[in-house]
Amino acid sequence: MPLNEVGVAQAGALAKRFRDEPVAAIYSSPSRRALDTANSIAGLHPVKVETREDLLEMDLGELDGVKLGEMRDKFPDFFAHWMSDAGTARFPGGETLEETQARTWGTVMRFVQDHAPEEPVLLVSHAFATYSILCRALGMPLSNYGRLRQDPAAVSALTWRHRLGTDPGEGNFVLLASNQTHHLDGVAEPTIPSS
Repeated sequence: MPLNEVGVAQAGALAKRFRDEPVAAIYSSPSRRALDTANSIAGLHPVKVETREDLLEMDLGELDGVKLGEMRDKFPDFFAHWMSDAGTARFPGGETLEETQARTWGTVMRFVQDHAPEEPVLLVSHAFATYSILCRALGMPLSNYGRLRQDPAAVSALTWRHRLGTDPGEGNFVLLASNQTHHLDGVAEPTIPSS
């Protein structure tokens, strides 16, 4: 699905947000909206977007596009499981948030191995994929993903801190920014779908 008019404006604002910042690499979900957003940013930098299947959104299966109220009514067992343990609740015909986290986290850790800590790397992905990364990076259980917020075209930033005297993959992430949307001022308000 392509970006709508608001999405195009938000992608342009996001590109301007990163215009004067160094960017070593841009990785994107291959979905059209994410890829179009990533290409907007890349248009202002001497890098090509590289797609990664592991950055796709969580597979919502039969619930893709279903509103929250309808989900409660049509899938009460799933909804109850999701509310009690979002990490292990399998979307009917889809995947769990734990599975999403396993694939996104593996990719993030490959980026840690492939890039020096001072190389700014941008990931363009989706809500649940991003929540899963942030939860793991911050040591939060997936059941707490709802304590985070990630609006469309918002920026969240992590930095990798390598533990001295250990292998390069040993260390931890530090949160630098969460859900920054100031670059969207005057463009269009990010919205969260209502129930």
